[in-house]
Amino acid sequence: MTTATLAVATAPATVHAPLVTRALLLRFVTIIGSSLGFYLPLSVIPLVAEAAGSAGAAGLATGALLAASIAGEVATPRLVARFGYRLALTAGLVLLGAPTLVLLASTELAVIVAVNVVRGLGFGITIVAGGALTAALLPEHRRGEGLALVGVVGGVPALVALPFGVWAAGQWGPGPVFAATAVATLLSLAAVSGLPRRAEDTADDAHGVLAGLRDAGLVRPAAVFAASTVAIGILVTFLPLATASASVAAAALLVQPATATAARWVAGRLGDRHGQARLLVPGLLLAAA
Repeated sequence: MTTATLAVATAPATVHAPLVTRALLLRFVTIIGSSLGFYLPLSVIPLVAEAAGSAGAAGLATGALLAASIAGEVATPRLVARFGYRLALTAGLVLLGAPTLVLLASTELAVIVAVNVVRGLGFGITIVAGGALTAALLPEHRRGEGLALVGVVGGVPALVALPFGVWAAGQWGPGPVFAATAVATLLSLAAVSGLPRRAEDTADDAHGVLAGLRDAGLVRPAAVFAASTVAIGILVTFLPLATASASVAAAALLVQPATATAARWVAGRLGDRHGQARLLVPGLLLAAA
């Protein structure tokens, strides 16, 4: 999913600026909550959708999630500029986690698609609002390292949640997965009140996603990110449907986020030292492989 950058005023970087602060630790809590909320049911919902509808129901459910995520990302810069980080992040987490409770009452295809639309909007909001806030909390001269650490914090829950969701659904049914998704996501709301409401001058200097698409310097990496995201979306949607064994699917879904988490850390360190641009082509080739 593509993201947008909200320009913020930051203090002059110093070599002694700490990387991990109290605010960043609180942000980690919301990252873990949103990661669990997104990945725990990610491959389970297509399984339920296929059982409720036709062979194309799984793709329809995931497509609704991804399309709504893009819509949420486009709208979020204005949302943050008007209401600040805390309210935007709160809205995103609620929209991401709470709708899975609806699936405890009904798994009709129309309900599944509607739930995924709302979840997609929530995910888009958390990605953009949370990403902008994270960048504002990191010292500029260590931003690559900081984003690598953030990637690990978000990647480890994904590593566990994605295969565990499929395995748990096979053992106990999808209901406990949907309930756990809502609980984990909504519990992370407790950390939001300790985050900055907004960074200085955010309202004046915010740049929207659509405005960013007119910047060639942003379009190229965004296109790379979009292509790799679509590839992963296809993988996590149809891999559990392609094997009759939940254990095999869970193992495969464990390997993908594990390697992605390790790659984020390595890329962040290398990017700070040698520049991020030269990592794009190798990353795209690996995603295509």
